[in-house]
Amino acid sequence: MKRTTRGLIFFVVTCLGLCSLEASGPPAAKRPKEFFGIASGYTLGYVEFWDAVKSEGKWSSWWENRFQPDIGRMKELDVGWVMWWMRWYEIEPRKGEFQHLAKVRRVVDELANHQIEVVMDFHGAPCWAAEQPPDCTEEVNPPTLNRLADYQESLRHLVSEFKGKVRNWKILEEENVMFYGNLPVAERARQYARVLKAAYEAVKSVDSSIQVILGGIHVDMFHTPQAKYLKFTKLLVKELEALSNRPLCDVLAMHQHRFPYGPYQVNPYTKRTMAQEIDDLLAVFDQSRLYRGKKLWITNLSWPGVGDRDRVNEGIVSEETQARFLVQAHEVMNHAKRAHRIERWGWVDLRDPDFLTEPPEFEWYYGLLRYDRKAGTWVEKPAYRALKNLPRLAVPSAQNSPFRVRSDN
Repeated sequence: MKRTTRGLIFFVVTCLGLCSLEASGPPAAKRPKEFFGIASGYTLGYVEFWDAVKSEGKWSSWWENRFQPDIGRMKELDVGWVMWWMRWYEIEPRKGEFQHLAKVRRVVDELANHQIEVVMDFHGAPCWAAEQPPDCTEEVNPPTLNRLADYQESLRHLVSEFKGKVRNWKILEEENVMFYGNLPVAERARQYARVLKAAYEAVKSVDSSIQVILGGIHVDMFHTPQAKYLKFTKLLVKELEALSNRPLCDVLAMHQHRFPYGPYQVNPYTKRTMAQEIDDLLAVFDQSRLYRGKKLWITNLSWPGVGDRDRVNEGIVSEETQARFLVQAHEVMNHAKRAHRIERWGWVDLRDPDFLTEPPEFEWYYGLLRYDRKAGTWVEKPAYRALKNLPRLAVPSAQNSPFRVRSDN
């Protein structure tokens, strides 16, 4: 109760003038611990890990000096899960030749020892599976439709390797903007639907209880016609329904990188607030008898926070604004209107990198901690402290809510 009270006080202070709260009803029920997670950005399973596996010296240093302290920080934040980037091209650079699995397994086991679950984000087809030259850029490759049998074979192998340890596999990443280049939006939806079907069949053939997660439909941060998330989603649902008379994913997923606009601000590219973007996406899926009512994970949520002033033209906000937007986003997701649908959310990232760029490149400053080069230490950003104080395990419902927002726009 004491922690919840502190969190509510912090929320009122940081949202003053932006939203109005009203206490109502008895204390809320509890959400499971895995409600909040950390999605890989620069840290954890994205850049640092895949660099560390290249040599034993780097691996030992990363494990002791980065990974173990990060576990301590995640325990302090009550993190329930980590989204780990399982880079296919790193794991199987040549067909049938798997590498680094022992180190990934060690990470999964160590996190499990601290009650932190791993959600595998499987993406990045090696050049051989993308049917591209050997020097291709692999990180954003999808498998070609001609190689879906190879894709399934590799995925079955990996799911089997982690059976009993990893119960959630996310398929690709930001499928409406990242993996299909300049293809028309209809073709993006067509190809991703077939990849998702192949993945679903492969995973379920190993263990029917393992969940298959949608890649993560992105709102229109990139401002291109192909990125129109609602148009893509409608086309995707149509493709999936044509491919199968059963659902081809267990959980929906969405990415919310709407910076520099806050949750209660209208994104000029979507003409919607964060709440409206979420509700609109769910409404599309709810029109389908196969996907109606499915839970939603917001697997990527962040604002890049740098310094003490907002740089709107660069898509960057100050550290104080980053913290304020985090609190507001938490309120949007816990609002009684959608709390029963949003099952998990993940912040990108735990830490900024330990190098600086000027002008700042927004993707390096999602973190909750920044590196003080002069002092040689990691410093908590205001967002880290805000997250510690949030009543993030409270889940309001329409009948039982600890607070109510007068305007959810």
